[in-house]
Amino acid sequence: MGKVIINIAYKDIVPRYIENRIDDIKKLKELLSEKNFKAISSLVHSIKGSGGMYGFDTISFIAKNIEDESRDQNKEEILQYIEVFEKYIKELEIQYK
Repeated sequence: MGKVIINIAYKDIVPRYIENRIDDIKKLKELLSEKNFKAISSLVHSIKGSGGMYGFDTISFIAKNIEDESRDQNKEEILQYIEVFEKYIKELEIQYK
């Protein structure tokens, strides 16, 4: 899914940020299996804000879509976006400027 160029000032923060998103993906799957759409919405709302703050606009975009689908309780669409999120994180290539 491509490279992301991040400000060098975040070099020490970004690895932990990505680890936290990996944990979030696991939590999202768990919440989805419980059909806890309110908790899903709350979690991705936070992710949506932090993604843009660090330069991960794609993470914010994916989180926004999950948030939208959680309002409609659309389990299948949420699962698809979680899978996209997981693939994005796995294929993420970060460069610092």
